[in-house]
Amino acid sequence: MDKSEKYIRMADCPEIQEGWEPQVGDWTNRGIIAGIHTYRPKNKHQIMVNNGQGWTFSYWNKGNYCIWLPTQSQSQGMMKDDNIWSLVCKFDEFVNLDLALPDGSWEQLWLAFVMRTLHQLTWGDEKGWVK
Repeated sequence: MDKSEKYIRMADCPEIQEGWEPQVGDWTNRGIIAGIHTYRPKNKHQIMVNNGQGWTFSYWNKGNYCIWLPTQSQSQGMMKDDNIWSLVCKFDEFVNLDLALPDGSWEQLWLAFVMRTLHQLTWGDEKGWVK
């Protein structure tokens, strides 16, 4: 799983974060979510995170405090395509024709594909996501 600073910057955008509903097992910039407690009526979540060095608690309310880092399969799941072969063809075209591919992990590549396909944005490294 990519936990690099670059991937955190790539994932930290409203297009990705606003649709996230925390689940146990999700990766964040603070670690893996191991437990969730929801406070009502504010719909604010307290998230228990294991960062590999112990347990920490963070608060989340529609993307605040924790940055969700989608796995490759979660990025693939964002693509609402009719069939797998259509998705494979679109991904192949993206990889073979796009000159602005991120130089990094599979998570970065799939997130770039999602952002380009669904939001018409390209990763500009220091500039972030650009039209």
